[in-house]
Amino acid sequence: MRGLPALLFTMIILLASLNTSIADYTPDPGPLVVMLIDAINALNKGDCSSVISIADTALSVNTTSGLSYLHTRSWSTLREICIVLRNTSLNPSSNETIYTLYRLKIEAEDVIPGYADSLVNMIANPSTRYRLQRTLYEYLSSLSEILDNLVEGFIKNNVNLEFSLIAPDQVEAGDRLTLTLVFPREVYLEKLGISVKIDGFTNTSLIYIGLNTSMYMLEVDIPDTSTGIYGSISTEGYIVVTAYGFSDNPFVSIQGKRLEVLTEEPPLYFTVPSIIRIHENLTVDVESKAHIPLILNVSMVDDRDETVLLNSSFIVKPGRNEFTINTETLMQGLYTIVFKVSPVGKYLPAQYSKSLLITGILYGMQVDAPRIVIGPPFTVLISINPPSNAGTLIISIKEDDATRLMVNNSANGVLVYQLPIRTALLMEPRYISIKVETIDGEYVSYQFRIYVLNFLSLILTVTALLVLSSISLKEPVLSFANLVEALSRKQGSLSPVTLYRKLVLLLSTYVKPPSSSETLREYYKRASTRIETIAVYLWRFIELYERYLYSRRKPLIEELRRAYEEFRGMIK
Repeated sequence: MRGLPALLFTMIILLASLNTSIADYTPDPGPLVVMLIDAINALNKGDCSSVISIADTALSVNTTSGLSYLHTRSWSTLREICIVLRNTSLNPSSNETIYTLYRLKIEAEDVIPGYADSLVNMIANPSTRYRLQRTLYEYLSSLSEILDNLVEGFIKNNVNLEFSLIAPDQVEAGDRLTLTLVFPREVYLEKLGISVKIDGFTNTSLIYIGLNTSMYMLEVDIPDTSTGIYGSISTEGYIVVTAYGFSDNPFVSIQGKRLEVLTEEPPLYFTVPSIIRIHENLTVDVESKAHIPLILNVSMVDDRDETVLLNSSFIVKPGRNEFTINTETLMQGLYTIVFKVSPVGKYLPAQYSKSLLITGILYGMQVDAPRIVIGPPFTVLISINPPSNAGTLIISIKEDDATRLMVNNSANGVLVYQLPIRTALLMEPRYISIKVETIDGEYVSYQFRIYVLNFLSLILTVTALLVLSSISLKEPVLSFANLVEALSRKQGSLSPVTLYRKLVLLLSTYVKPPSSSETLREYYKRASTRIETIAVYLWRFIELYERYLYSRRKPLIEELRRAYEEFRGMIK
């Protein structure tokens, strides 16, 4: 019996030491730190199953009484967050889920950093503690951001219900744009708001759908060029689609996409004559390579005062088109035809212009007159050779400003008229104007300078001078010959320069005179571009005049005069 108390005392001592060891049991904190790092990393990746598995393992570990509360609450919070996220991804729930997530997020941010500090401080080995502490704090610094992303991602995917908007990157103005909306699951799509924004222009519409779908297609009209919003062949646009509907809860989701809206110049090709006769209509050929009809406005502008004289509108269909413009009432002169294309579809507005000369010139007419008339008698022999189809001619011949002859003649062949002119005391110039006109209004006009020589007065004057000066009879004859030669030289002296100046003066109505730095050929190019119909006649004179100025082989004055008269007959 004496051994019994000793045995009982020994058992009490053993039990006491056993209880003390259980109460003071301290687990190795290193694995818990590593588990916390792995759990935060898995949470960042959205791997909820791994987080739940790590949390279950950590919760099975017994800790000291001072760490037990933070240990249990930290791992339970992480586990609950992942359970909520995993369950709602399979079956989205109400707004209560969002509230629960925010509550767990705040709790995790509150307890986990303190739990982590306690674990790190329990590590005995300084090297291990420093290494794990550095790694753990790197993950803890992003814990709040990770939790924010998880909550926002849940709201975005399960409340706002983001959808994909599929559309082409380029579209033509006036065309229809096909849009495809792809939802993450089947939803009830109530309505769609469509907003098309192009360079400050916005067109908004609302379409009611009312069906269950996971994908929806629709077509949207892109504004055409008639709206006036396009200033180039490529314009940036933006389309915004707002979807309204239900998926357990009401949702509103917005998606947008940039677009490049393409336009182009109207592909029209014009064939327009550069000259027509007076009282004729203008015929215009237009070839269109557009895929739709275009509206063409045609106007005639008088170049003298820029007055718009007429306006006409035509429909230009794809292919070749021929239009007749009523120009019968327009007077002679230089005009500008202005073609304006109205914007439609993908085609931009455009404007084209071309010069048109309306002339009453009678082609094929030849008129000749002498350059020197010796009298008495003082008459000028004028020959007129009209074209065979000229018909009845109205012929008017003037000496200076006085009308000497006006006749109507319908005969074919050469017409010859003897025109009496005023006498001259010795030698005087006379200006003869000839105008030949048809009953249709076509005409041709010429002007000649004729020197009238009074032979008798010259003989008497020279003889009297010779007698008075006692000069032999041979010298009067020579003096008279020299006088005749001087008259011939006078007729030709400076004539090329005079003719050139008269040509420039005649052309100055339509073309600005040449500058001091402009060459003859530059002047010709500018003038012939302005009035294409006179190019051949102008070049003929310019070529001869260049030879007169620069070539050793001078042209005859008669060649220059003929070239000038031909040009004058075309332009006047």
